[in-house]
Amino acid sequence: MKLQALILIFVIVISFYVLKEGSSISQGKSEIDQSVGMASLGEINNGEPIVVKEEITVIPANAVVESPKIEKDEELPINCRSVSSKIFAIKDLDDNKVILEKNPDNHWPVASITKLMTAIVALENLNLSSVVEITQEAILSADGFSTLAIKEKYSVEDLLEASLVFSSNDASYALAQGLGQDIFVQKMNDKAKEIGMSQTSFVEPSGLSYLNQSTANDLATLLSYIYRNHPLILNMTRQKTASIKERVSGKTKKFSNIDLFAGQSNFFGGKTGFIDQSGGNLVTLFQKGGKMFFVGVLGSQDRFGEVSKLLECIE
Repeated sequence: MKLQALILIFVIVISFYVLKEGSSISQGKSEIDQSVGMASLGEINNGEPIVVKEEITVIPANAVVESPKIEKDEELPINCRSVSSKIFAIKDLDDNKVILEKNPDNHWPVASITKLMTAIVALENLNLSSVVEITQEAILSADGFSTLAIKEKYSVEDLLEASLVFSSNDASYALAQGLGQDIFVQKMNDKAKEIGMSQTSFVEPSGLSYLNQSTANDLATLLSYIYRNHPLILNMTRQKTASIKERVSGKTKKFSNIDLFAGQSNFFGGKTGFIDQSGGNLVTLFQKGGKMFFVGVLGSQDRFGEVSKLLECIE
């Protein structure tokens, strides 16, 4: 009996140990699965967007996978050392000369800056006077940030204004409907390559996806192209307000520009952008001393304040 009792106790101890180890292994796997799930949603890792390779079809292989190599503060001019944006650039567009930059080739989610390329493709492929009916798909794609309504009708020009001035997501998707979204997005990527934006990729027309990514250098190229080829885009983006007319009811909707620089005499145009994964983005064109300058910040906590500071760095 004593021997049987000892054997029974031994079996119970071994069983308890095996069950405990199995539980630990199971718990560890759950944490791995959870971290993978977070990555697939584009969560933030040490302040940087995680790019999941299997989800990417057009983003370069070296897209945001490392933390930016931040320049030391002492390497910046004294009056620019308080600029905390992860990425920024100042460029003289007339001389194509870099004035100041930090991590200009790091990939970053551009958010609604995407709408500048959407506007280019719309202008180069659609008729401004064409009328577009707002579909349920466009409203749903706006992810709850709708400014228009199903079955309303607007001209392409009015949709451009809503997209650029008020950053309307459904207006951007409605513009893409004109060619079909897949074709439209392909044209966005083709145009990026054509004008020299080699480190830029788009997956949709509004900027809601963190997979729409670019660099400060590429965005300077984008603004330079718009400056020389599409003044209408800049005219729209520097307006303080814009009105669009619904073609069925005849009613007018008025929007205020969300860019705080709109209306300033030296502001020549630009675009804001924000999603959780990007933080505050802002690309601008300013005239100073008779020259045109690109000033852009990505990943900023105070995009308007920091662009103002960077403007002071231009001598």
